[in-house]
Amino acid sequence: MGRGSTGAKSGLVAGIIYGIILSVLTEIILFAEKTTIMAVLDVYASDLSNSVIKITASQLYSAEVTLAPVGIVIEGIIGGLVLGGIFGLSVNKIPGKNDKVKGMVFGIILWIIFDVLIGLGSRSEYGNTYFVLSVIAGLLAVIIYGYLLGLLFNRWWVDPEKIKQNETFTFNN
Repeated sequence: MGRGSTGAKSGLVAGIIYGIILSVLTEIILFAEKTTIMAVLDVYASDLSNSVIKITASQLYSAEVTLAPVGIVIEGIIGGLVLGGIFGLSVNKIPGKNDKVKGMVFGIILWIIFDVLIGLGSRSEYGNTYFVLSVIAGLLAVIIYGYLLGLLFNRWWVDPEKIKQNETFTFNN
């Protein structure tokens, strides 16, 4: 098995754990910030009420609370596979003294790109508190993801150069 496929396998397992952790944290954030989120959803619901779809802010919020964990776990599975493969192919270029540290560095880089930079868009929509809570939840989840990614990669990766192949075939008599 190559580095990329070992990384993908490691990323899949780490991604599932990431998805579960981030789902729980997201549910907590959704309940903690319900008032702010409902105010934004009221605007969306009023915009939708002028169209064919008739939906309330409460229905939108219930849908978000129900569907967010499923979407996050699916994101963890798909992202874990793809990003784990990338990790496996680039592990030797990532700074760190061991694969667990390299995995956490990789996770923090992902966090900066996806949660901090891209997440700035949600800051303007739902406010600073929601943004900060989401960023903190994302940081916790990617550190755990990165640690598990590095741990599993280190455990499952076997360097072909270190495997001594016996070129002679003998029968034990």
